[in-house]
Amino acid sequence: MCVNSINPAHFPRTKPGESRVQIRGRRDDQNTPSLRLLKLYAIINCMTMLAPEAVYILFSRPHGALYVGRTKDLVWRTWQHRTGAIAGHTKRYGIKQLGWFEWHDGFESAAHREYLIKRWRRAWKIALIEAMNPGWKDLWFEIRGDFDEQIPMVTRLED
Repeated sequence: MCVNSINPAHFPRTKPGESRVQIRGRRDDQNTPSLRLLKLYAIINCMTMLAPEAVYILFSRPHGALYVGRTKDLVWRTWQHRTGAIAGHTKRYGIKQLGWFEWHDGFESAAHREYLIKRWRRAWKIALIEAMNPGWKDLWFEIRGDFDEQIPMVTRLED
Protein backbone atom coordinates (compact mmCIF):
# COMPACT_ATOMS: atom_id res chain seq x y z
CA MET A 1 0.00 0.00 0.00
CA CYS A 2 1.10 3.56 -0.61
CA VAL A 3 1.09 4.54 3.08
CA ASN A 4 3.91 2.11 3.81
CA SER A 5 6.11 3.95 1.33
CA ILE A 6 6.41 6.91 3.73
CA ASN A 7 9.87 6.95 5.22
CA PRO A 8 10.67 9.47 7.96
CA ALA A 9 14.33 9.27 6.86
CA HIS A 10 13.35 11.35 3.84
CA PHE A 11 13.09 14.26 6.27
CA PRO A 12 16.43 14.08 8.07
CA ARG A 13 17.32 16.21 11.09
CA THR A 14 20.79 17.53 11.75
CA LYS A 15 20.43 17.23 15.53
CA PRO A 16 17.60 15.80 17.61
CA GLY A 17 14.80 18.35 17.55
CA GLU A 18 16.33 20.48 14.77
CA SER A 19 14.45 20.73 11.49
CA ARG A 20 15.83 21.09 7.96
CA VAL A 21 12.54 22.46 6.61
CA GLN A 22 13.10 25.85 5.00
CA ILE A 23 10.14 28.20 4.69
CA ARG A 24 10.81 31.39 2.70
CA GLY A 25 14.54 31.26 3.34
CA ARG A 26 14.40 30.71 7.10
CA ARG A 27 14.48 27.64 9.29
CA ASP A 28 11.15 26.99 10.95
CA ASP A 29 10.79 24.10 13.42
CA GLN A 30 7.02 24.62 13.70
CA ASN A 31 6.48 23.65 10.04
CA THR A 32 8.18 20.25 10.19
CA PRO A 33 5.81 17.72 8.60
CA SER A 34 4.68 15.08 11.06
CA LEU A 35 4.52 11.40 10.17
CA ARG A 36 0.73 11.51 10.58
CA LEU A 37 0.46 14.38 8.09
CA LEU A 38 2.75 12.57 5.67
CA LYS A 39 0.56 9.45 5.86
CA LEU A 40 -2.50 11.60 5.15
CA TYR A 41 -0.80 13.07 2.07
CA ALA A 42 0.14 9.56 0.94
CA ILE A 43 -3.45 8.33 1.30
CA ILE A 44 -4.79 11.30 -0.67
CA ASN A 45 -2.14 10.75 -3.33
CA CYS A 46 -3.03 7.04 -3.59
CA MET A 47 -6.73 7.83 -3.88
CA THR A 48 -6.15 10.28 -6.71
CA MET A 49 -3.75 7.92 -8.46
CA LEU A 50 -6.33 5.10 -8.38
CA ALA A 51 -9.35 7.19 -9.41
CA PRO A 52 -10.74 6.23 -12.83
CA GLU A 53 -9.49 8.33 -15.72
CA ALA A 54 -10.66 8.59 -19.30
CA VAL A 55 -8.54 8.86 -22.42
CA TYR A 56 -10.51 10.53 -25.21
CA ILE A 57 -10.32 11.75 -28.79
CA LEU A 58 -12.16 14.86 -29.99
CA PHE A 59 -12.69 15.83 -33.62
CA SER A 60 -13.79 18.93 -35.52
CA ARG A 61 -15.62 17.06 -38.31
CA PRO A 62 -15.37 13.51 -39.69
CA HIS A 63 -11.74 12.94 -40.75
CA GLY A 64 -10.97 16.52 -39.63
CA ALA A 65 -8.68 17.86 -36.91
CA LEU A 66 -8.13 15.54 -33.91
CA TYR A 67 -7.22 16.04 -30.26
CA VAL A 68 -6.17 13.33 -27.78
CA GLY A 69 -6.56 14.01 -24.05
CA ARG A 70 -6.93 12.46 -20.61
CA THR A 71 -9.12 13.50 -17.67
CA LYS A 72 -10.81 12.31 -14.48
CA ASP A 73 -14.08 14.10 -15.30
CA LEU A 74 -14.92 13.41 -18.93
CA VAL A 75 -18.22 15.31 -18.96
CA TRP A 76 -16.75 18.49 -17.48
CA ARG A 77 -13.64 18.40 -19.66
CA THR A 78 -15.66 17.82 -22.83
CA TRP A 79 -17.92 20.72 -21.88
CA GLN A 80 -14.82 22.94 -21.52
CA HIS A 81 -13.69 21.95 -25.02
CA ARG A 82 -17.18 22.45 -26.50
CA THR A 83 -17.63 25.94 -25.07
CA GLY A 84 -14.06 27.10 -25.70
CA ALA A 85 -13.61 27.85 -22.01
CA ILE A 86 -9.88 27.12 -22.27
CA ALA A 87 -7.74 28.66 -24.98
CA GLY A 88 -5.59 26.27 -26.97
CA HIS A 89 -5.55 23.80 -29.83
CA THR A 90 -9.19 22.74 -29.55
CA LYS A 91 -10.49 26.31 -29.47
CA ARG A 92 -8.25 27.45 -32.32
CA TYR A 93 -9.27 24.62 -34.66
CA GLY A 94 -12.91 24.21 -33.54
CA ILE A 95 -12.44 20.69 -32.15
CA LYS A 96 -15.60 20.16 -30.13
CA GLN A 97 -17.06 16.71 -30.81
CA LEU A 98 -16.28 13.66 -28.68
CA GLY A 99 -15.53 10.74 -30.97
CA TRP A 100 -13.94 8.08 -28.78
CA PHE A 101 -13.11 7.43 -25.12
CA GLU A 102 -12.07 4.61 -22.81
CA TRP A 103 -11.84 4.35 -19.03
CA HIS A 104 -8.74 3.31 -17.08
CA ASP A 105 -8.29 2.28 -13.45
CA GLY A 106 -5.72 4.88 -12.57
CA PHE A 107 -3.39 7.65 -13.56
CA GLU A 108 -0.48 5.50 -14.73
CA SER A 109 -2.41 3.31 -17.16
CA ALA A 110 -4.36 6.29 -18.55
CA ALA A 111 -1.23 8.41 -18.94
CA HIS A 112 0.56 5.56 -20.70
CA ARG A 113 -2.35 4.94 -23.08
CA GLU A 114 -2.61 8.68 -23.87
CA TYR A 115 1.14 8.78 -24.50
CA LEU A 116 0.88 5.88 -26.95
CA ILE A 117 -2.16 7.21 -28.81
CA LYS A 118 -0.65 10.68 -29.20
CA ARG A 119 2.27 9.08 -31.01
CA TRP A 120 0.11 6.96 -33.31
CA ARG A 121 -0.29 7.76 -36.96
CA ARG A 122 -3.38 9.73 -37.89
CA ALA A 123 -4.86 6.77 -39.80
CA TRP A 124 -4.65 4.59 -36.68
CA LYS A 125 -6.50 7.21 -34.61
CA ILE A 126 -9.21 7.43 -37.26
CA ALA A 127 -9.50 3.63 -37.28
CA LEU A 128 -9.85 3.67 -33.47
CA ILE A 129 -12.69 6.21 -33.69
CA GLU A 130 -14.44 4.28 -36.48
CA ALA A 131 -14.22 1.00 -34.52
CA MET A 132 -16.23 2.52 -31.63
CA ASN A 133 -18.14 5.19 -33.50
CA PRO A 134 -18.55 4.29 -37.21
CA GLY A 135 -20.98 7.13 -37.91
CA TRP A 136 -18.71 9.78 -36.37
CA LYS A 137 -21.57 10.98 -34.16
CA ASP A 138 -20.85 13.24 -31.21
CA LEU A 139 -20.78 11.06 -28.06
CA TRP A 140 -21.26 14.12 -25.83
CA PHE A 141 -25.03 13.64 -25.95
CA GLU A 142 -24.68 10.08 -24.65
CA ILE A 143 -22.43 10.86 -21.67
CA ARG A 144 -23.69 14.23 -20.44
CA GLY A 145 -26.83 13.15 -18.57
CA ASP A 146 -28.45 16.23 -17.02
CA PHE A 147 -25.21 18.20 -17.15
CA ASP A 148 -26.73 21.15 -19.02
CA GLU A 149 -29.23 21.77 -16.22
CA GLN A 150 -26.40 21.96 -13.65
CA ILE A 151 -24.42 24.69 -15.46
CA PRO A 152 -25.51 28.21 -14.53
CA MET A 153 -26.31 30.36 -17.53
CA VAL A 154 -24.11 33.43 -17.88
CA THR A 155 -25.62 36.34 -19.70
CA ARG A 156 -23.84 39.38 -21.06
CA LEU A 157 -24.11 42.43 -18.87
CA GLU A 158 -25.11 45.62 -20.63
CA ASP A 159 -23.27 48.84 -19.76
